[in-house]
Amino acid sequence: MASLEFTASSSPLASYSHAKLAALGLSIEATSADSVEDVEAADTSGAAVWAGSVSLAEELLARPELVAGKRVLELGCGVGVAGLAAAVVGAASVVLTDGNPSVLALCRRNIEANRGKLGAGTCECATLEWGEVHAAAALAAAHRPEVVIGADVGYDPSSQDALARTLVALSQRSAQQLSEGAPPPLVVVLAEATRYRDVHGFLRTSLADVGGLSLVAERKLADKVVLLQYESGRAICPRPQ
Repeated sequence: MASLEFTASSSPLASYSHAKLAALGLSIEATSADSVEDVEAADTSGAAVWAGSVSLAEELLARPELVAGKRVLELGCGVGVAGLAAAVVGAASVVLTDGNPSVLALCRRNIEANRGKLGAGTCECATLEWGEVHAAAALAAAHRPEVVIGADVGYDPSSQDALARTLVALSQRSAQQLSEGAPPPLVVVLAEATRYRDVHGFLRTSLADVGGLSLVAERKLADKVVLLQYESGRAICPRPQ
């Protein structure tokens, strides 16, 4: 199993290895090398490396069968830590999506900087604003994802409804593809910090009630992060004590 190693930089404008896949030599730029204001003008959250993304990346490295050989789409990719981990362990394709152009620019640089260290599958970025269900359906039609991943995507209550609508749109497209003879329906793997008290209950109920996505696995990871795995047409698992 590869591990994540952290280093820091005294300059916020430096391109530095804020999160490094040590065994594979992958480094992540976590601030804009051009201008911090470019990122601060919109949403700053995506330019940082959060506990959820690190925990999800480590989970993918430890359990490559979650994504190996599969088409993966990441929601709210930020600088790309989890999506790059999926590419490293052999995903057939990875599409990293975010709604912030400045953050996507960081992600694209990280992909290109580490291109030689990724697996044989494709790895690219795409713009996706949560709640834009037609855009989500179009992405799903173009890339036919089998697994959707996301880290710390539900922390903001004001964006939770839009997140749920996006996941529902992706799930419905997956169900349509299944009826056309495509691979099994979507699997959704989310890593969420437990400090956001309302996230887990909201996701459990909204995705099951509206999108037909049932929680099939839930367990605690490091750094007070919970891993939530959803699938279509499966029984809801009991909440861990």
